[in-house]
Amino acid sequence: MEKSSKQKMSELLTKLGDRDTFTMAAKELDLMARNIDPTSGNLQSFISVVLSTDAGDKPAVRKHCIHLLAVLSVSLPPNSLSPHLSKILSRVTRRLRDPDSSVRSACVAAVSAIASRTTKPPFGSAFVKPLSEALFTEQEVNAQIGAGLCLAAAIDAAEDPDPVRLGTTLLPRLEKLVKCNAFKAKPAGVVVIGSVIGAGGVSGAAGGLKGLVDCLVSVLSSEDWAARKAAAEALGRLATVERNGLGEFKAKCLKIFESKRYDKVKTVREVMNEMMEAWTQVPDLSEEASPPRSNASSKGSGVASTPAKSRTREVNRSTPPGSSIATVARRRTNVRSSDQKKTSSVPSHTKLNVRRRLELNAGGGASVLCGEPLEEEHHHHNENTKEADHSNHEKMQSLTGDHVLSENQNSSNNCKGLEDMSLIRSQLVQIEQQQSNLMDLLQRFVGSSQHGMISLETRVQGLEIALDEISYDLAVSNGRMSNGSSRNNCCLIPPGSFIRSKFWKKPDSMYSASRLLKFDQIMDLQVCLTIKERRETHPSKILRLGNHCV
Repeated sequence: MEKSSKQKMSELLTKLGDRDTFTMAAKELDLMARNIDPTSGNLQSFISVVLSTDAGDKPAVRKHCIHLLAVLSVSLPPNSLSPHLSKILSRVTRRLRDPDSSVRSACVAAVSAIASRTTKPPFGSAFVKPLSEALFTEQEVNAQIGAGLCLAAAIDAAEDPDPVRLGTTLLPRLEKLVKCNAFKAKPAGVVVIGSVIGAGGVSGAAGGLKGLVDCLVSVLSSEDWAARKAAAEALGRLATVERNGLGEFKAKCLKIFESKRYDKVKTVREVMNEMMEAWTQVPDLSEEASPPRSNASSKGSGVASTPAKSRTREVNRSTPPGSSIATVARRRTNVRSSDQKKTSSVPSHTKLNVRRRLELNAGGGASVLCGEPLEEEHHHHNENTKEADHSNHEKMQSLTGDHVLSENQNSSNNCKGLEDMSLIRSQLVQIEQQQSNLMDLLQRFVGSSQHGMISLETRVQGLEIALDEISYDLAVSNGRMSNGSSRNNCCLIPPGSFIRSKFWKKPDSMYSASRLLKFDQIMDLQVCLTIKERRETHPSKILRLGNHCV
């Protein structure tokens, strides 16, 4: 039976390599893994056949064989794979060097499934030792990344990952490894640190929180976005697990997080925002140092504490809104005058009662009968005055207490409003400065363009005048014009016969020489008039151009 099952499995593994029969072979192998009996010898043979694959097989075969280990761990009872655990993990750590990332992902899933169903061997010796050795000793980057991810998955999936041992032995080594510049698999190392934090291993850490926080914050400046994301996730876990022990690092870390929150990678930005929300929930040092206030108190303690509270409120209170210092002083004087009237009424009654008592003593010794109503009346009057004073005092306490609370609320609201207004004003000032700078640039551009147009226009006019002078000189040199008085009445451009060379070739054309001369004379007169006007308007330019031509 065992030989037949081995032969069948080998046939199915060969079918896995074929694309056409892959689906059918994968279904049959999964069914065999689910229905296998752990007490029989078929389990050992099944595991040995599954682990016999090597790099010569196709990636689909290697991946599905690792997947069968996860199916076995889930389908079998807990701790069924414990006798074969060392063999499985050694083969998995070798498979972590596989160049195909899907095979390495299957290894991580298989280790997580096995760790969730294995409790009998100690977690440190069963999973932490082989996987951490692979993480610290492997030289290939893919093997380091795979070992780190497998170790993190095992810690997250295990029921009892032994957090004390993780914090005392594994966490300090991980911090040193992540700080090392030669270590290329920093994202995987930081992921393992996050898993140790989630398991509660920070409380038993030898180096304390300071070294761990500094290490993770330094990774936030890494060039690898995966390392930055893993560090942000680890810091978020640290803020949720060790919330009450991070008060001394809160202010410094939040400043650094604020400068790093706008990452160029979207996933890193999202994780960074979640991490900052978790760190804002960390209590400050003042909140941690202050003792908790007890809400339950007895009536006697409440009555005894009211005078002290009322005194502090009266010392710290300010004048209520809608009233001035004079009105408050008037109220106080009115209260004092009413108290004085009440107290002054007491001696008048006592004087009358004393006279009656003396008369009665003189009449027959009935002082005892009259003294009782006198003392009762005086006692009732004192009680009434005390009750009135107490009621007034309670009213003043309630007024001052409500006023202090309202003043505190108003002051906090006013501070927030002032901060918002200052921000708005600063933004408006920046906008005004930008607008003024833009207007200055626009004015400079317009001025430079106008200056360029004017200079271009003057150059064109100078060129026209120079051309006129050249044409005049050419006409004089050719004998078409005479010097002297005829200069003002002659043309400065070459004559018609000089310009139109076609008339030189065709002397017997339809135009006679006389007509050509008349036409040339008319053009000469018009051009001379224009030159005259230009000389009158721009004499200096003509002189300059003349000197330049000479």
